[in-house]
Amino acid sequence: MMIIVKEADNKQPRTSDRRLLLGLQQSPVVMYTLVSRHPVDHRSVSAPALTDKSAPPLAIGMFPVHGISPLSTRYSINLMIAFRCHHAKITRITVRKPHGYDFLIGYPMNSIDKIRIGISSCLLGNPVRFDGGHKRDRYITDTLGAYFEFVPVCPEIECGLPVPRESMRLVGSPESPRLIASKSGTDHTVRMLDWANRRVEELAGEDLCGFIFKSKSPSSGMERVKVYDRNNVPSNNGVGLFARVFMDRFPLLPVEEEGRLHDMILREHFIESVFVYRRWRRVVEDFTPHKLVSFHTGHKLLLRAHSETHYRALGRIAAQAGTLEPETLWGSYQEQLMACMRLKSTVKKHVNVLMHMVGYFKKYLSSDEKKELLEVIDRFKNYHVPLIVPVTLFNHYIRKYDEAYLRGQYYLNPHPIELKLRNHA
Repeated sequence: MMIIVKEADNKQPRTSDRRLLLGLQQSPVVMYTLVSRHPVDHRSVSAPALTDKSAPPLAIGMFPVHGISPLSTRYSINLMIAFRCHHAKITRITVRKPHGYDFLIGYPMNSIDKIRIGISSCLLGNPVRFDGGHKRDRYITDTLGAYFEFVPVCPEIECGLPVPRESMRLVGSPESPRLIASKSGTDHTVRMLDWANRRVEELAGEDLCGFIFKSKSPSSGMERVKVYDRNNVPSNNGVGLFARVFMDRFPLLPVEEEGRLHDMILREHFIESVFVYRRWRRVVEDFTPHKLVSFHTGHKLLLRAHSETHYRALGRIAAQAGTLEPETLWGSYQEQLMACMRLKSTVKKHVNVLMHMVGYFKKYLSSDEKKELLEVIDRFKNYHVPLIVPVTLFNHYIRKYDEAYLRGQYYLNPHPIELKLRNHA
């Protein structure tokens, strides 16, 4: 474990969270103590060199190993760092974590880097519907809002229609319907499509990692929108005009409707895809072949849980990291990656991954431990327990036996545990 302390000339010491106590002591020893409701070894570390001017200025804070969610009450940890600063003003501390440690320091606990998601404006509670109302979804605003930064879009308002206004519906063929006002018969198709094509180009600069559409909307419905034929008979096989333009412009972006998010399996699939896409976009922003290989290595088991075929194809692309041109490399990988993520995980796929993971412990587990692990996997296979049960047991054995490879797998921590996405059987 290496402690790096950052000096500042005329600034007072500061803390990023009340859980952190930073004090000046007479001892020239840097110490940290982890106190948790879960079993954690208490350790002290000496650091003779207290300063390193090349250290990155990262704020004090704590996150779980993969750095994808803040500490919750369940994993409440108190940290004390004491050191002698020799009259230096200390404002920054970074802890570099080797394999085998449960937590790292490096990001402020009270400043979550939220993921930007496009969303139909009415789902946030904005009164933009035809009747002046809204369709606020509290799961979206109250739960996902802790991790997502929403970019609201209302096609009707933004293309120039008022509130209130006539209700509208899709008329004609499902492939190319017209957007028609229900009473007056006014055709708003051209207005809507002209605006939509401009708006998606604006959204291209918003760093979006997904979009949540309003279901059944003639402008924003992702699927199964009513389309009326010449005899005024509806069929539920249409797509909203803006939603179609958006999905054509961003075919790789994870998208979903608010109604389908109430299905636990679809909810987990969408949110997992968003977090994968976000991590991938961070690779692309400052792309190197090495970063692609690292990304692929950390996502191997997660990819296998979606598609063994795509996982192998992605492996072949990653193996060419030193030979292909960077743009060709990341472009090919990105296309296969999101094609893989569009395929849903199943119990059978998860069981295959879990059984693969068992092999990493064949030299460590006692006969009773192995029996217990296989029993838990079998219970998951028979829909008696949720996925979080075997995953939790694996995480326990990873810590106990310090299994470095599995510790780095996002499959075991794909998204914040507070979202409770693996708690359904």
